Amino acid sequence: MLSTILTDSDVRTEELKKRDEEKRNPFPQESGTPEVGMIFDINIKSIQEPIHTLLQEKYDFVVFEPLENYVKVVYKKDSMIKETHYIKHPAYYNIVLQAKKIAKLNTEINSQEQKGKGSILFGDKGIEVLTKIIP
Repeated sequence: MLSTILTDSDVRTEELKKRDEEKRNPFPQESGTPEVGMIFDINIKSIQEPIHTLLQEKYDFVVFEPLENYVKVVYKKDSMIKETHYIKHPAYYNIVLQAKKIAKLNTEINSQEQKGKGSILFGDKGIEVLTKIIP
């Protein structure tokens, strides 16, 4: 009688191993190096575009994650990532400046954390903007 004992790792296919790796590291490009073929959203130039997407898709909030060579724009609902866009730094700096002005933060301070809130009128809706700037 021939008996063979297989462990879980012996029978896992390459696809399952790849899925496991994606679960451990869902954002492999966190180093800030753009992937080949990564598409940048050139339509996001000011704070109005992310607010429009938030309202249109009924997301809870948007987070801007600046990396070395680009910025991730992550839309979330119920703490789940629903949509991710990528923008270049010049557009991001413009959005940060606008968010600071809305929240009545000092636009010249870049080396300290700042928090604030303000509101803007977007179409016929009043939008509260909570801003936290981390250097």
